[in-house]
Amino acid sequence: MEIAAGGVLRDEVLTAGGYRAGHLTGLSFGCSLERLLRLRHGIDDIRELLVNDTRVLEQFD
Repeated sequence: MEIAAGGVLRDEVLTAGGYRAGHLTGLSFGCSLERLLRLRHGIDDIRELLVNDTRVLEQFD
């Protein structure tokens, strides 16, 4: 399972940010707390954390 994600920014993103595409390379990365919760609590489907069902949410008080 992927915990942290990363990638290279497309030229369009750099251009929209005011940078000259082709002269720079943009990198992105991040960590998902939901994925760490899945590992710790044995949750099979990440969508269970994204619902507003109080029965699910009360388990993480």
